[in-house]
Amino acid sequence: MSKENKKGCSINIGGAWILGLPTAIIGHHIHGSIAWAIFDFLFYPIAWIKWLICQDVNMTIIKEAFDFFLK
Repeated sequence: MSKENKKGCSINIGGAWILGLPTAIIGHHIHGSIAWAIFDFLFYPIAWIKWLICQDVNMTIIKEAFDFFLK
């Protein structure tokens, strides 16, 4: 089927999940909520801008969020 005849909507996030997943893990650690983790995953650029402006994230929080990976 050619691209001209293709109907419908498709969402292609490409490699965005590579940045969104760690953001969601850190967001879950900061907020303690799955809902906020999903929001941070979907809107990861906005989450990072907010965290950097408000100084919500630092190396200690990142180390604690990825404690399972760093052991």
